[in-house]
Amino acid sequence: MIGIFFQDIEIKEGFVVASTAGLRVTACPNGTISYVNKSGYTNCCEGDIINDACNGNEVCSLSPPITGGPPTCAEFFAKEWAARSTRFCSTSMPNYFGTLSRRPGTEGCSASPAESDGSRPSDNTMPKCKIYGNMNDEMSKTDSCFNVVGLDAVVCPQANATKSMISYGSERPMIFKCNYIPSNGSSNGMPVDCMDPNRVIEFIKQQNPANKDTIISSILSGTDVQFCNGSKAYYVDRTLTSGAKSVPGQSCPSTTATASSASTASSLSVARPAPTPPTDERTRLQRAKDAASKAAALAKEKASQAAALAKQKASQAGAAAMNRAAAAASKIGNFFRR
Repeated sequence: MIGIFFQDIEIKEGFVVASTAGLRVTACPNGTISYVNKSGYTNCCEGDIINDACNGNEVCSLSPPITGGPPTCAEFFAKEWAARSTRFCSTSMPNYFGTLSRRPGTEGCSASPAESDGSRPSDNTMPKCKIYGNMNDEMSKTDSCFNVVGLDAVVCPQANATKSMISYGSERPMIFKCNYIPSNGSSNGMPVDCMDPNRVIEFIKQQNPANKDTIISSILSGTDVQFCNGSKAYYVDRTLTSGAKSVPGQSCPSTTATASSASTASSLSVARPAPTPPTDERTRLQRAKDAASKAAALAKEKASQAAALAKQKASQAGAAAMNRAAAAASKIGNFFRR
């Protein structure tokens, strides 16, 4: 079996235990057969043993290393598991676990080191992910190591942004999202969401192949603030001062979907427009400001009309009073002229 290593090489009863990659190997890897060759060395064969010889791939040796011989099993596992960790695992879950034969559904990556046989995490309470056997599952499953690596690689507009995965249906690629509040105050303290353009492009290729070139060109232009390249230019760098736009709602997933509400998000279809196209927070604030300005202008106009009407009524009342006074004076004058 494979166990925790010590910083030495210990030879005991013809077996070697090497200090490599956190593995202490005392048995052949799964899928291989242990046998003693004609020289007395205990080796591990992936194939059949015929006349004390390996008729197949001699994977490694449990005996001390010899010139021209196979690597020790500790060295083999160290090299193989390190290569798989580099290939499949993220910085947040850097430790590969699985079997030598790489059976789908049995391998993955974990934040904790592998068990002594390398086949499972040593601590199941720590974060872990799965390596799936096909690209559709790799891109659409929340617990996919492919998606974990992809999310780790997303560069958000600000370093303190929160990253998350958004699901739009069990068969659709996960979308990666960043949430942040621009430190320069450009959003008036309101949180801003943006989507990773690279993953949205994969979504578009799958869901809207007929119009993908036009849509992808718009995404890559860096003028769409729904996507993190445009969001950074608009909110953080302030280099996008005009011409900011949004891709039509029928072409991209709505930013309101969440991984926990995949059942409702799955109703999204690129064949018909979404009820409302996604808008960024700055646009919402500008619309609110415009509405307030219109309301103030309308109130001012009504007040002006009311003042004019009151002035007109006052003028009419004054004229009537003067007419009555003139009439009264005329009567008095007539009285004295009698």
